[in-house]
Amino acid sequence: MRKILLIGETCIDTFVYGNCDRLNPEAPTPIFQPNKSVGSPGMAANVKRNIQGFGFEVSTEESIHRFETEEIEHLLKTLRNKLSEDIFNKITYCVIQSGTSLSLGNNTGVYSSNRLEDMIRVVKSYDLLSKEHKGDFLSKNLVSDKFKLGLDCINIAPEFGTIETEAILKRLNDEEIQSFYNLCYESNKWIKWVPSDFNPDENKLQIIKISGHYVFSHPKFIKIKESIIGIDEEIKTQLKRKISELL
Repeated sequence: MRKILLIGETCIDTFVYGNCDRLNPEAPTPIFQPNKSVGSPGMAANVKRNIQGFGFEVSTEESIHRFETEEIEHLLKTLRNKLSEDIFNKITYCVIQSGTSLSLGNNTGVYSSNRLEDMIRVVKSYDLLSKEHKGDFLSKNLVSDKFKLGLDCINIAPEFGTIETEAILKRLNDEEIQSFYNLCYESNKWIKWVPSDFNPDENKLQIIKISGHYVFSHPKFIKIKESIIGIDEEIKTQLKRKISELL
């Protein structure tokens, strides 16, 4: 088992809760009336607490290898035999596979409810939570069916990134779109989401839609986005609409 050396100072973070009902008549500042205060470990002590609370995920990726139910069971059995009881008990999730795969902004997997049920049964026999990756671009009914069969959680990430990217694209001019494309292309993050014969120069908007979220923190993109008035609220509206569709 690897050990972590944590070096740093500690303190107590104090959070003061209260109300502000009026402004100071002598300055444009609110008058704060404290009700209670709560202290918790801060700085390095907070990092220590977070490290101690780490849980693990046993992850399988269908795009790398299609696992059958027997292989999932063999994997979990091996981990339980090879790991100490303390470490194995820190495993929270096991990522299972029922037929999900992403390509060009679509879910191209072949879903099998029987495969899902069998894998959930194995995972639960080890007192773990079942999780599925690449749940993007699925219908509400299909997602609902998966949960009814016992799936505990599903990971949806690229789809939300695409929604945010599309909202931004609608507000950009041709020059800004070209700059956005250049950032996406140079990131190489689009490669794993497209077939081998894909031509990026002929599908610039597609490249942006499937990989734009990977460059959101790039200084050049931040500068582009800062010029779009009200874009954050627009993005929130689009994301909330999608979440409501899945509920």
